[in-house]
Amino acid sequence: MKMLHLQDFTMAEQVEVKILDLQVWTMVEQVEVKMRELQDCTMAEQVEVKMQELQDWTMAEQVEVKMLELQDRTMAEQVEVEVKMLELQDWTIAEQVEVKMLEPQDWTVAEQV
Repeated sequence: MKMLHLQDFTMAEQVEVKILDLQVWTMVEQVEVKMRELQDCTMAEQVEVKMQELQDWTMAEQVEVKMLELQDRTMAEQVEVEVKMLELQDWTIAEQVEVKMLEPQDWTVAEQV
């Protein structure tokens, strides 16, 4: 009777150990799963951050391109204004030359009269 009791106890102990092993293993598995989830989440987060950085960078690049386009346009506009000014200047000089040319003629005609 005592022997059986001891055997039962040992079996019960082994069952208990098995249950504990299983529990620990389950906990380890859960920790592993949690770690994996965390890793996936971190990776997903990093991908999100990278996408955001890429977006920001693309936006920054677009702003830069827009600024450059604007700069080029402004420069082109300034060149256009400068050309107009030069044309105007040339035209004014040509007009002055014409006036000068006319003045001596008028003076000569007046002298003859």
